[in-house]
Amino acid sequence: MLIHKEIDIYFFFYLWFKLNLAVGKINITIEQFRQGNALVYKKIFDEYYPAIRSFAYSFIQDDNINEDIVQDAFMKLWERREQFTTLEVIKSYLYTIVKNDSLNYIRQEQIHDKHKDRIKVIEEPQFFVDHVLEEEVHFQIHKAIKDLSAQSKKVIGMSMTGYSNPEIAQKLNISVNTVKTIKKRAYSTLRKKLKGVYWILFFMMTQG
Repeated sequence: MLIHKEIDIYFFFYLWFKLNLAVGKINITIEQFRQGNALVYKKIFDEYYPAIRSFAYSFIQDDNINEDIVQDAFMKLWERREQFTTLEVIKSYLYTIVKNDSLNYIRQEQIHDKHKDRIKVIEEPQFFVDHVLEEEVHFQIHKAIKDLSAQSKKVIGMSMTGYSNPEIAQKLNISVNTVKTIKKRAYSTLRKKLKGVYWILFFMMTQG
């Protein structure tokens, strides 16, 4: 799933972060963060950590190393907090610093020759963009599902893992018609919350 036109890459990347904030905005002001508010920093960490950690894994498949790289990225963010003016810039910075530190680790560990072909791939700007978009889409979908009611989360979760309507009804001790009603309402809610994500997926799938 690639976006081949360079001009589209940067426009799309910028637009995605704008859409991302519209889908799930953190209830903070950037000025609070710049002034050193620890609670605001924790909100940023809690919100962005899952996607950033998963992104790091696309470079190095070692949980301990990934954890160190991601934690270091957030520490650098905190140390340089006065430089940031928007949440878009913060998130872009985290992705970029994780990418750079992951590549530096690979080079410093002298495993370049061993993974020479893979290094060429992950050093390409396209690799970076593709994996950022992938993580952001997954993050927003799961976040939207998490905001559903408890019953809706169960039904949608079971549906996504392959359960049929009768199987869901039996497991949850409800009627098949109730399952259908819950799914219809849940999907309607998700469509509204994920307007930006649907547009992103369409854009990605239509690129030659």
